[in-house]
Amino acid sequence: MKRGKKALAVLSTAALFGTTPAAVALPFLTSSVAYAADYTVSNPPALTAGKDQDLGALKVSFDATGLVSGSAVTVRLPSDFDLHVAVNQDLTTTGATISDPNAQTYIYVPSASNALDPQTDVTATVTASNEIKVKINSVAHTDQDTGYFYVVFKNVFVPGGFSGPVNVTIEGSANSPFNDGQATVATVGSGVVKLSVDSTKFIGDQTTPIDTIRLKEDRPGAVGSNQTIKLKLPSGFQWVDSSNIQLINNDTNINVLGSLYTKGYADDGRTLVLTRTATSANSALYLRLTGLEVQVSDSNVAKYGDVVVSVGGTASVDVSSLTIGTYGDYGVTVSAANPQNVLAGRNEEEIGQIIIQETAPNSLIDNRTIKLTLSGNARWAADSNGKPEGPYVDTAASDLEGVTSGSFGSWDWDGSAHDTIKATIDVVNESKGAKIVLKGGKIVVAAGAQQQDINVTVGGSAGANGDAGVVAHVVSPVTASIDGTAPDLTVGGAAQDIAPIIIKETQAGAIDAGSITTADTISGQSGTSGYRELVLEFFQNEVPSLPASVQVTDGDIVLDTGNVYRYVTPDGRWQIRIPVKSTSSAPSTIKISGIKLTTDRTTPYGPVNVAIKGDAVVQSSDVIPGYTAAASVTVANLATPAPQQTVATFTVGSNSYTVNGVQQTMDVAPYLKNDGRVMLPVRFVANALGVTDDHIVWNGADQSVTIFKGNTVAKMTVGSTTMVVNGVAVQMDVAPELYNDGRVMLPIRWIGQALGAQLSWDQNTQTVTVTSQQ
Repeated sequence: MKRGKKALAVLSTAALFGTTPAAVALPFLTSSVAYAADYTVSNPPALTAGKDQDLGALKVSFDATGLVSGSAVTVRLPSDFDLHVAVNQDLTTTGATISDPNAQTYIYVPSASNALDPQTDVTATVTASNEIKVKINSVAHTDQDTGYFYVVFKNVFVPGGFSGPVNVTIEGSANSPFNDGQATVATVGSGVVKLSVDSTKFIGDQTTPIDTIRLKEDRPGAVGSNQTIKLKLPSGFQWVDSSNIQLINNDTNINVLGSLYTKGYADDGRTLVLTRTATSANSALYLRLTGLEVQVSDSNVAKYGDVVVSVGGTASVDVSSLTIGTYGDYGVTVSAANPQNVLAGRNEEEIGQIIIQETAPNSLIDNRTIKLTLSGNARWAADSNGKPEGPYVDTAASDLEGVTSGSFGSWDWDGSAHDTIKATIDVVNESKGAKIVLKGGKIVVAAGAQQQDINVTVGGSAGANGDAGVVAHVVSPVTASIDGTAPDLTVGGAAQDIAPIIIKETQAGAIDAGSITTADTISGQSGTSGYRELVLEFFQNEVPSLPASVQVTDGDIVLDTGNVYRYVTPDGRWQIRIPVKSTSSAPSTIKISGIKLTTDRTTPYGPVNVAIKGDAVVQSSDVIPGYTAAASVTVANLATPAPQQTVATFTVGSNSYTVNGVQQTMDVAPYLKNDGRVMLPVRFVANALGVTDDHIVWNGADQSVTIFKGNTVAKMTVGSTTMVVNGVAVQMDVAPELYNDGRVMLPIRWIGQALGAQLSWDQNTQTVTVTSQQ
């Protein structure tokens, strides 16, 4: 039912001060609009449907410099709302007098910093039971750019059945600064209490305070007389009845337990019951339930995890449950996250996160140590002062509670291996378990390490222990291979071609660059590279030539190919050094070809391996000694020794003979026996076959001579046709004999065959040629 009509008035603060600024006509204003109007409502109230109530005041502010005389704005409430003001009645102010002292809804025009004067500039008309039209006729205060006024809704009828936001529709006249829009001036609730808790707490075996629970009505009287709100704990828990429990009105800060509500308990203390006692209210209540405590009544029944309160009772509440805490034992978990790729052989590579989390407050012990140990062939990096570059606290990702971030600001070494660091933790006044996220730790991984994971183990006396997990994946900076197959080389051979070497980066910038100063001695000459270097190193007794070509076949790494040089290390290893001028922005490939290798006869058989070294790929040797190569590749195989052939010639009747073309003299000449057998002096023949004098033994007692060559032992006795070779008797057709001055003469055919020589006879020149392999 609609109520009687009352008049609309225009009120002015200026009238209260007895000043009436003159109105100013607006002939100079144009139809253009500089800015849109602004419509705002501060703190729209919560209302109840079906009765008269005050709505929020709508503030309308606009750019007065763009105003056209007669500009108007209409403000309309939803249908069936009633202003209780007479329709189609023009209402104004005259001086300081309000035209109708019974007016409820009105226009309020403040005087402060306002272009408008209510006595001359503003008129208003109620155009419908739910609608007001405000018209601006002039601007009194031209020194002000902004005009503004309030539409104050007093004692407005809110129809029954309405719920939700009360939005006014705002419409401006053409060519005015008033744009169309909407604003919320109130909210009509459906009679529901919104329930929330400020935060969850850890609940241990001791009595635990619970954070504030908030009860907010969406309209006045949302909780009726004798209606209840019940909060029921899970089995194994109960509320602690305490005089500290208060239900505080958030607007007045007054405890309303005993006046508006009573409290009680049910279900052996598991259920807290709040009962409304007051029968009426003029505003929606916003209450804070404080001082609550929970205890574990039966640890055999109480379950670890979230403690969820069931919400019930006869009042309407927006939630059916509320999580107030977490129940558990004291403990600390450790884990790792976001592992990073790190380059083997590189200094100061950053690892992923290490997470240390308490399951209960104060699980970590104050003023105790936390240690971090790296697995594998990894070490913590050191800063310029020799201190470990351990991880620091990621404050954005952490929930430190009572743990100070400075606890991890200063790491120290634990032992001399540099794989373990330690810090002392500072823990104070924790209300729940802390989560500590550490990041930015830097490590060094041994050169040549294959793909592997680096783990961190947490230890120490603070209570955090265990394998956190993987913090880094090790990646070799380069791979090395050959183009084609590895050729077979000959031991002792000179200038033999090896396979072209291919070096590939595993990621951009894996081969480092940088200007440095080095001074190396190369074959007695001093030289300076000036850059980090990529080094190819060969084993001792393997001497490489400079490559014919060094090319970047893919990517954009920059090499100083014009200054590639050789260097021999103090222990006799030959190197090819390639200066690196600039790193790559895309993984690059380098091809090194045209290297010729010379070996001597002491070089062992087997693969010829080239190690990829140099400070361009290995910078960790001072931290982890003994690991100096980033990669290795087989470029050839040493299969057989180079043959060394000896050719000796002996001529019957001549004291001269030759060895590999060099003429020499012996003290007895070869001769022919009657049967045509050529007899030669034993010592000179043995020497020609590569046997030294100390490997020729004469036994005067049994008139025998024994010759040792390699794995062969041959024994012959003067006057005997039996020769013993490696213990096996061999029958000859002629026996050794003594000649003239006692020289032992041997049948050349038999001894040559026994020692692996090849013989040829030239009848014309009466010359024996003896060819043997050394």
